[in-house]
Amino acid sequence: MKNIGLAFVKLGQYTDAITSYEYIMAEKADFRTALHLLLCHHALGDKEKMKRSFSKLLDIVLDHVEDEDKYSISTDDPQTNLIVEAIKSDSLRKIERQ
Repeated sequence: MKNIGLAFVKLGQYTDAITSYEYIMAEKADFRTALHLLLCHHALGDKEKMKRSFSKLLDIVLDHVEDEDKYSISTDDPQTNLIVEAIKSDSLRKIERQ
């Protein structure tokens, strides 16, 4: 269903995308779907539904993120890689792991 929602977004059919995302949210809410739902309401200019979608987004409990995945990146930009490596070896990060 997520792929169907994304396909509707790419086609500019935000109402159909909202239907897909609302179904997903009713079955098993997740952060990404809630964010996509919020953005669809934004694209249609529906402020009240944006507010409700944002409230639902805030209610979602995030799954535990594995330590290695927390700072994983997929870029060839050397500056970004340097920043991420600095974060990984930061003294506060070492304390966080303990």
